[in-house]
Amino acid sequence: FLQILDSDGLQTACKKFGISNQIAMKHLVPEEYKKKGSMPQDQLAKELSRLTGIEFEQNVRSIVPGNNRLEIDILNRELKISIEFNGAFWHHEDRIKDDIQKAKIMREHGWNHIVVDEAFYWQHGADPIANLIKPKKTIHAHNLAMRSPQKDEIRTFLDTHHIQGYAPYRAAYGLYDGNQLIQVMTFGKPRYSKKHEWEILRLASHSDYRVTGGAERLFNRFLTEHDPKSIIAYCDFRFFSGNVYERLGMSLASHDDPGYVWYDYDTKNVFPQYQTQKHKLPKLLGESFDPSLTEVQNMENAGYVQCNDLGQLMFEWRA
Repeated sequence: FLQILDSDGLQTACKKFGISNQIAMKHLVPEEYKKKGSMPQDQLAKELSRLTGIEFEQNVRSIVPGNNRLEIDILNRELKISIEFNGAFWHHEDRIKDDIQKAKIMREHGWNHIVVDEAFYWQHGADPIANLIKPKKTIHAHNLAMRSPQKDEIRTFLDTHHIQGYAPYRAAYGLYDGNQLIQVMTFGKPRYSKKHEWEILRLASHSDYRVTGGAERLFNRFLTEHDPKSIIAYCDFRFFSGNVYERLGMSLASHDDPGYVWYDYDTKNVFPQYQTQKHKLPKLLGESFDPSLTEVQNMENAGYVQCNDLGQLMFEWRA
């Protein structure tokens, strides 16, 4: 196993011996080989420095007073930016609870804490993370004009400035500085809930600006024009705490269980959860699919690693 591991990589060795990546990492892979998992973290830190001009330390403890056990992968003390990088090579599901707790602690102490998994990094690069942490110019909403953006303008803006990109919508409002769109909020039919009338689908600011009072102004305009009975919103806990929704008068309803994607460490292929339902695996995996095994067993046997997020916060507003 070690000979194949050294020459051809983890996936090939696991396939050769018919074992999962997780079992191999736990029982067979030497510690010095696991250190290869830090390479993407180093690369991310360097890219973020290049994109933002911010210098970062790595693998630092004793940041939070009274908690010397917390180690932060990438951070800047002066700006209170902390980034947890979850390498697919050895970071697995049993550490997600620790990541959630660490995120809560860091944010409670005023840190801009972000969690990045390797699958997200290879899919999207460092730019979305750089947009979240780079220095921004503060602009006040009362100095901006409100109007309804055109659909093409919203699509371009969200694909550039929202970490999840564009999503179809039914109502949208924007704040402008002259002809430049600075902040946008979109609404539509709830995607996952039948108990709410509307959903806030996207809230995004231009990555060069921090808009004070903007979300409140956009939200209040929607309330005035549509007179909704109930609204729901979701927040990706890897990147955000959801404080903006609390400022809108919304209440935290739940913290959903973490979701996941499947990631191939060697090829960098990523498959979201909905694409790996068991009935879809014969087409995805071909001859390697075993109908007697579960989704997880099939994907692990095919050499994929499960990369988890930190779940979604769900907020709701009712008239």
